[in-house]
Amino acid sequence: MYFENIIKIRTEIIYKEKLKEMAFTNSTKKTRLLRQTRVQTSNRQGSHENEMVKYAQLSIDLDKLEKELEDYLAQSNYLIGLLDNYKHSEVLKLRYIDGYKWDGIADQMDYSIRQIHNFHRIALRKIENLEGFKKKGRANH
Repeated sequence: MYFENIIKIRTEIIYKEKLKEMAFTNSTKKTRLLRQTRVQTSNRQGSHENEMVKYAQLSIDLDKLEKELEDYLAQSNYLIGLLDNYKHSEVLKLRYIDGYKWDGIADQMDYSIRQIHNFHRIALRKIENLEGFKKKGRANH
């Protein structure tokens, strides 16, 4: 489903941010080690360079993912705005735009989780039935 891609992208961003942080930490540790030993072997230098390359590639990947997320959020906001029922639009907004989990949505809206799931299901069905809306997968975006 179209909206689920937002959650997937956010999860991927979190994962890549952690990898990027690890690559940065590893590269700075290796730089410190190289300075301390003042011995440059091709093995150590290559390892340091690999970490820097990983860091750079992860930075590029994160920029692309953040742009993709921004596009999905803009389109999702538009689609949610087309719903005529406040409860339905609020569930989608809290879930996909604001990133709430189901129990957080239930607390925020003061409904049971079962009711929240019902609002969610109905809202998605209404959006799928909107004229001109085609289910978009991440690859088609």
